[in-house]
Amino acid sequence: MNTRPETDPTRHLLILNPNTDQKLTAKLVSHAPNLLPDSYTVDGVTARLGARYIA
Repeated sequence: MNTRPETDPTRHLLILNPNTDQKLTAKLVSHAPNLLPDSYTVDGVTARLGARYIA
């Protein structure tokens, strides 16, 4: 269900990190805005179970 007005230009990127390393998620989230237009916001989620790092 979309609760934003049709005129709201804000877009949201959610980064789903399949690794359990929260530092990696933070790094991905911190770098993402440099690659996106200003109208984007970014959040990240880290897996609770699984490998610490998948190469």
